[in-house]
Amino acid sequence: MCVLPVVCAALDIGDSSLASASSTASPHDVPAHSSHTWAIVVTSVVGVVLCCITVVYLQPAWVMNLVVRQSHPSVLWCTRTTSQICSLTIDDAPSASTPLLLDLLQEHNVKATFFIISSHIPGHEETVRRIVKEGHVLGNHLTENRASILDELHVFEQKLEECDNAISAFQSCDSYDAAQAPAYAAAVTPMDDKDESTDQLSSVTPSVGAVRHKWLRPGAGLFTSNMRKIVTRHGYRICMGNVYPHDTRIKVERINAAYLRWRTRPGSVIIVHDRPWAVGVLRSALPHLVKSFEFVSLDDLVKQQVPQ
Repeated sequence: MCVLPVVCAALDIGDSSLASASSTASPHDVPAHSSHTWAIVVTSVVGVVLCCITVVYLQPAWVMNLVVRQSHPSVLWCTRTTSQICSLTIDDAPSASTPLLLDLLQEHNVKATFFIISSHIPGHEETVRRIVKEGHVLGNHLTENRASILDELHVFEQKLEECDNAISAFQSCDSYDAAQAPAYAAAVTPMDDKDESTDQLSSVTPSVGAVRHKWLRPGAGLFTSNMRKIVTRHGYRICMGNVYPHDTRIKVERINAAYLRWRTRPGSVIIVHDRPWAVGVLRSALPHLVKSFEFVSLDDLVKQQVPQ
């Protein structure tokens, strides 16, 4: 963002130089100034693009702090904590790779939240049962691998309900305290104004005690305030994350594993996708991460947060 003034300054300098050149220099000098100006513009634009890519990929702490402050307090990105804890979330499950991921998690005694796409369940019912049996959490990732923000609100709500019904069939009755959902929804629904601080989340969460929240991650991680209100109305909370190696596009296992080891901090929410290469990523990253962090559920991560 700091590059933008440089672009503007470069354009101003270029314009004044051209004006001076047109009045004092020969016509043959103008193309040289013009080329120099365009070189500055192109370099500046490339700099802005690289800056944006760096911010999106690396998600530096100052950016995440800004995002959290501007976001609604019911949305979980990460937490501030004094404990060496983090949470692992796995999107787009189940698939043929899920059993291998479960083997790795079992080997390292790591619990995760699997965000389920309901259309992926047919043919993988036993895998979903295993996810629950081994102590992992099922999250709602709707019905298809599509950016949720592209759907009309009523379609988004239908997909939420369809996936909710699908994953509920696999969950034990004590995995989610449905009786407490209205209390939580009532507690967070009034906080619709953008000027509400994230401190209010810490005042809401303790009031629901040991409630196990239902978690939803919108497709492509994009949502509007109206979508969030629908999510809350159905007793869910949106879970985003702050450690995401963009592994649907970057498929190099060593790079993604190094990213997880480098970027994970206390309170981090890690996002990986249920893909064949995710097996190699976690096989490489988990032995290092478990030496420094305890992997806990999203609920436990929220419980152990400290006030901002």
